[in-house]
Amino acid sequence: MVDLLLIAGSAFGVLSVILAVIAVMQTRAPRGAAIGLMLAIIFFVLGAKVDPAAINPIRLGEAWQKLFAGQISLQEPEGAGALPDAGQGHQ
Repeated sequence: MVDLLLIAGSAFGVLSVILAVIAVMQTRAPRGAAIGLMLAIIFFVLGAKVDPAAINPIRLGEAWQKLFAGQISLQEPEGAGALPDAGQGHQ
């Protein structure tokens, strides 16, 4: 869970920098960049609330490595949502 929050926070942070550069080049107010930066901060704060020791550059790099290695997935594991069978058959 913390890894996903770190990945989302860093992705929104990078995206906000890109949006800020584009907005300044077009001489517009960087509203989208400000929203992206706020989302990044929110995700990092949520990650810090879940696990305060997780907010560091080493853990951030490890989270991205896990993502690219396929160890992080948003899919539910098989059988996680299944209800336990009580042994009562329906006819």
